[in-house]
Amino acid sequence: MKISSSNKLTIILLLKERKGFTKRFFIYISKINFPYKIIIADGSRNKLSKNILNILKTANINYNYYKFSEDKNYNLFLNKIYKSLTYVKTKYIMLFSDDDFPIVCSIERLIKFLDRNNKYIGAGGYLINFDLYQKKTQNKKNETYGIPINFSKFYNQRSFNKKNRFDRLKFYLTEGKESGWHNIYRKKAILESYKKSRNIKFKNNFFSDWMVDSLIFIGGKIKKINVPTLLHQYHSLSEINKRPTYSMIKNNKNYIEDKKYFLLILKRYMPKKKQQITKIFNIFFQKKKKIKKKYSNNLTLKKIITNLLPLFLEKKIINFYKILLNYYLYLNNFHFKYFLKNFFSKKDSQITKNELLFFFNFINK
Repeated sequence: MKISSSNKLTIILLLKERKGFTKRFFIYISKINFPYKIIIADGSRNKLSKNILNILKTANINYNYYKFSEDKNYNLFLNKIYKSLTYVKTKYIMLFSDDDFPIVCSIERLIKFLDRNNKYIGAGGYLINFDLYQKKTQNKKNETYGIPINFSKFYNQRSFNKKNRFDRLKFYLTEGKESGWHNIYRKKAILESYKKSRNIKFKNNFFSDWMVDSLIFIGGKIKKINVPTLLHQYHSLSEINKRPTYSMIKNNKNYIEDKKYFLLILKRYMPKKKQQITKIFNIFFQKKKKIKKKYSNNLTLKKIITNLLPLFLEKKIINFYKILLNYYLYLNNFHFKYFLKNFFSKKDSQITKNELLFFFNFINK
């Protein structure tokens, strides 16, 4: 695919183990002739094999591979991102994981927007989440190929385009609450955010993510455009699944300490807005507070699960329900063609639809 702005963007691909997903990502971007530079930031225990890297080399994909120390904690992970950002020589940067599938024509639209609008530090679209349904004949431990189902939009909030940095932070904490992870950023803006946040140590990773996002949104305006920029697979090996849920960390002895530290740092960046920051900060956490369980005599399946069972059993039953739901969706023909027909309007680019069809044919094995 020939792209005029191929020399303007660098993709930072963040790796940790999951060799099957990495290999699939390399094969996919090789097949679509991915036009942008890639920096591979590997925080796995061992180096990536030459056989896997040769997939990119054979396809003439422009990449550099960097092996970092193992991501044993979140601060090492953040420092890996920061160090990778310093290697970038292009105007724009975008972070990726190996369970993502880029949609090039949408990425190109974001680049063109930033080229025309110097007052914005970043631009983003929305993500398409999906599950994979695997047939009985497939290896269930290998979640890299199957029939994509259960599509949904993700990160489709409004733009963070307030002129005042306090107003942008307020929007993030009270209305947006959306990660800036998959946006395209000007190099200086995202580099500055990770430079500040990489050595701020929290006991709970949620606070580290909120800190990075807060600094990014404080740093400048971000435009959201109604285009899908990538597809993201939900699967059991996802890093987010390894984290405790928010309800779990609420009972963590370090939670209150992290919360106070988070507020203190925000006030340091805007000392003249201390009272206002405290107010919007409390709104942010008030909306996240744990809802007490109310027991009911009306024992529907949902109420039995949420009211009567311990958290670990609740999670197992929900996962089992998800398996049944996915099978139902598969049997009822809720597949990609139906998704294309009902998800997009007539105004959406045919090029975008063609890219999505290529994805579907690639992963549907």
